[in-house]
Amino acid sequence: MLRWTTGKNIKQNIEPKRALFVTTTASMIDQFNRGNIATLKKLGYEVHVACNLNAGNTTSDALTHKFVEDMRAIGVQVFDYPFTRAPFAYGKNLRMSLKLRKQIKKYRYKIIHCHTPVGGVVARLAAAFVVGKWGGRVIYTAHGFHFYHGAPLRNWLLFYPIEREMSWLTDTLITINSEDYSLVKNDFHARQIVYVPGVGVNTDVFSDEGLSLQLKQKLRQQKLPAECSLEKTVLLSVGELNNNKNHIVVIEALGRLKNPDIQYYIAGIGENQEFLEKRIHELGLEQQVFLLGYRDDINELMRLSDVFVLPSKREGLNVSLMEAMASGLPCIVSNIRGNRDLIKKNMGGYLVKPNSVDEWECAIDQMWNMQDKWSLLGAWNKERMEKFSLRKVQRQMERIYRGERML
Repeated sequence: MLRWTTGKNIKQNIEPKRALFVTTTASMIDQFNRGNIATLKKLGYEVHVACNLNAGNTTSDALTHKFVEDMRAIGVQVFDYPFTRAPFAYGKNLRMSLKLRKQIKKYRYKIIHCHTPVGGVVARLAAAFVVGKWGGRVIYTAHGFHFYHGAPLRNWLLFYPIEREMSWLTDTLITINSEDYSLVKNDFHARQIVYVPGVGVNTDVFSDEGLSLQLKQKLRQQKLPAECSLEKTVLLSVGELNNNKNHIVVIEALGRLKNPDIQYYIAGIGENQEFLEKRIHELGLEQQVFLLGYRDDINELMRLSDVFVLPSKREGLNVSLMEAMASGLPCIVSNIRGNRDLIKKNMGGYLVKPNSVDEWECAIDQMWNMQDKWSLLGAWNKERMEKFSLRKVQRQMERIYRGERML
């Protein structure tokens, strides 16, 4: 871009500020980084995205296409990189890193913000010893390290040394829960290690205000299977159908509980769908457990539910849980890193051992029997979410993008 200085016939070449987001999948940007993109554009950056548009996404192909169109509409260029989540696909990911390095040199990005373990490694290797030449910075957000208290030994042997070495190539390392921050703050080598409370929840969108019982019943009939009525207690989970999200433990608990007045709805897609459907049939829970598939109306599903459940084995800081809390729902969640940052014992809900069917059965039964306390638990959760609001998180991210030193 050319600009003339005032009163002088001297031509100056002003290089535009550009920022690049790198993730393994497009859905990571779509679901968790739109706010960051908006913040960078507000700061005057031209924004690019590098991600896999065709594989590994947790949303449908149609929604991936919509994401690309949305980005183009606001002037964001999207580059398709066929990254793979497989940590041992060294050859393919190395080729992606070399290709990305050429792009980094071409556009001379001032900020490279990378996410996901594979995307983070590929991007940092590509940027190594390059971006510093023009004053660029590399930011890495860890959405929950694969090593944590209680993680399998193989996770520590594989992921800890990789993440620690990659920290040498990181200007700012962002952790999103207190356990991850404590684990790395004194041991990793990034120039700055900070704690940011997640990606933020839009407390304007997720709310239970103004929903009457009559409207709730009407919307349940529209949004949920016909078996759902106002008399039923609706449990809701949102997340991929995979081993880590661990929906099976809740299904097993309901099979033992044998309470026909409790129904469980799971919004999400994934590799375990056939397995879960089979187990639902074996336990005779076809009228109690429903797989809803991918849904783009999560805010409405939250308002139609009574209790949110999150049985995951591993989380960073789960967005759906924060959305449920902002919606005023009591919660039953696994007692793991991240969840403990959000739900406190007997305040907002219950913390349960991830794989204990007995504890899940007990917690669901206790929650069902204390319906008069749901509003109190939900109110505590809504107040708790003020700390994790999108507005507060984006204020912190703006400071990081500006290069301010965070305490």
